[in-house]
Amino acid sequence: MDLEYLRLLKKLTEDQVWKLSEEDVFNITELFRTGIVSKVEQSRHLKILEKVFEFRTISFRQELTKHHLQKMGYVFFNTISSENLLIGIHKRKKDI
Repeated sequence: MDLEYLRLLKKLTEDQVWKLSEEDVFNITELFRTGIVSKVEQSRHLKILEKVFEFRTISFRQELTKHHLQKMGYVFFNTISSENLLIGIHKRKKDI
């Protein structure tokens, strides 16, 4: 799976990012945490990802916040790096 995302990152464009799911984007951001991708490349890729997706990091104890964000369309994932944090990812509306 990591190889698939690494290949995708080689030629990442905004058009490609629109085709990704929240889960794909979460897996890419978790790949960044492993250190496989350089900090410079991470920064470049995050700028592209943030044009399409919004990110929120909350404590797993913030159930009310999580509930409100889920109503807005956020999908939450448990991070590998911390048991206490959840990452919420939401795809923005595409401008026509």
